[in-house]
Amino acid sequence: MITNHLTLILGLSLFVAIHMVPLTNTRARLVGKLGAGGYKGVFSVVALVGLILIILGFRSAETQLWWAPIDNGRAIAMWLMPLALILNMASGIPCNIAQLVRHPMLAAVILWGVIHLLVNGDSASTLIFASFVIYSIANIIWTRKSSPIEGEFSLTQDFKVVVLGLAVYGLLVYFHEYYTGVMLVA
Repeated sequence: MITNHLTLILGLSLFVAIHMVPLTNTRARLVGKLGAGGYKGVFSVVALVGLILIILGFRSAETQLWWAPIDNGRAIAMWLMPLALILNMASGIPCNIAQLVRHPMLAAVILWGVIHLLVNGDSASTLIFASFVIYSIANIIWTRKSSPIEGEFSLTQDFKVVVLGLAVYGLLVYFHEYYTGVMLVA
């Protein structure tokens, strides 16, 4: 199974490793050597390569079923995934929603990962989603900081976050088959 999932594991390793850099003193050293723009460029390229390898590894892996997905799991996922995307949008747009959750993006990733673990019992999915859930929980524990977005915002900001989250959700559902090989809508 390991050789079967090697591309996937390599992609996950790159993606998680580069996302661990900001949690360490390594980030400051790299910014000192490369400059802020250089650091961001290297970070982006490594993250993108990792993401591409994850997608290619997932799509090409001959996977084993480790457990049966929960009954009505897909319906539950279709209802909960918009919340994950709204939380993700709230992490980057000043709004009241971002103040309700300590780490909105990491909370979104945890929700996304858990939802997908419930509806996918195969080995490749487990590697992906468990990796992201574990990384996000570790990041929350490691950083212990609050959301950087503070203040009171108009409900218009919250509305914008909800609309953007739902729009991204619609796009992800529509194109899901193209990047995962799994069709969600007929």
